[in-house]
Amino acid sequence: EGYELRWYVPASRIEAEMDETWHIISLDSSQAVGRDANGLVITNVSDMSVTAASNVREANLYKYAKWIAKLLIKYPKTIFVIENKAIIDTLIELLPAYGIDPFKRIYSQVVEEAEVNPDDYKEILTPLARRREALYLKYKRKMGFNTNGNSRQYLYDQVLRQAANTTAHLVHDTVLSQEIRSLVDRNGRVDHPEGGHDDVCIAWLLAHYFVSHS
Repeated sequence: EGYELRWYVPASRIEAEMDETWHIISLDSSQAVGRDANGLVITNVSDMSVTAASNVREANLYKYAKWIAKLLIKYPKTIFVIENKAIIDTLIELLPAYGIDPFKRIYSQVVEEAEVNPDDYKEILTPLARRREALYLKYKRKMGFNTNGNSRQYLYDQVLRQAANTTAHLVHDTVLSQEIRSLVDRNGRVDHPEGGHDDVCIAWLLAHYFVSHS
């Protein structure tokens, strides 16, 4: 599809790295029309080091979603955490065709809230072969991390503080490092500066949220 990852393990070690340890593939997605980027980070859950990163500003979202699906298929020890749901439709179409359960590989509030809403959780346990499309459509709105003013502020307050204190030395990626260091106070809220970006930073924070706060 023509999209690239910046890897922070030797090329000869990539396959072993992804096979030996669970990773989070986190994505702050956009419409990819040249403004905000699809910011992606692959994080090693054993120490929360950045294994790979990418930021794509212009893309065919269908092809981009296929690229993400191929990563999830190629690397079975990965969980996908997405903010903004622009590519969910493609993933819930492609993954089951390869025998992959989207509810087991994509972060979902149905799983997050299993004890609160056990009936919803029980419903998604329907075997893959017996599922109808209606099940995915019913719970699509609960797939991914829902951002609003409060949840975004939580990422930039609690999650960022903890992530920076514990794993700043493992960021590795220059784009991510620059985005973190350029954050400013805008009207009492942490945000990227005017004309700046925080797409890769948000992706990085989503991985930390999933591992430490979810």
